[in-house]
Amino acid sequence: MSENKKKKLAVAKIKNGIVVDHIPAGKGYYVLQVLGLTAYFADKMVSAVINAPSQCKGYKKDVIKIGGELDQIQLEKLGLVVPGATLNIIRDYEVIEKRDIEPPSMVRNLIDCPEPNCITNVEPKEPVRKEFVTINKKPVTLRCCYCDRIFEVDLSSIRGTS
Repeated sequence: MSENKKKKLAVAKIKNGIVVDHIPAGKGYYVLQVLGLTAYFADKMVSAVINAPSQCKGYKKDVIKIGGELDQIQLEKLGLVVPGATLNIIRDYEVIEKRDIEPPSMVRNLIDCPEPNCITNVEPKEPVRKEFVTINKKPVTLRCCYCDRIFEVDLSSIRGTS
């Protein structure tokens, strides 16, 4: 076997689905977690490559292949966790669309405000939507629409990832 064949990474192609590429090395697990590893992926083919060498960029990266689609909420969560990664949409084994992953300009009901005295956190809770404006894309920094608290997003602040 030639040296080049030994070094190639062999992960099965997917017929239809998505590939999240150029995830910073070590963050692939967090992508699976924020997308709902147990519930969403229960009946889908998923391949995760951790610390793979990037051929064109010269660094290590993670890659996730999913035999299925993501809904709008999952795409928004992805934008909060791995801004700057690449989303490839696959149809009949071919990439039909490739785009950079970006955080949404407005985040609604995905994150709890870290300010304990925010109206969205005070008991009894007011019937208000938790809304944040994105003020920085990398690192993702948000501003609460109610109390003006500014904070960087981390995995623990995204709902459904505990």
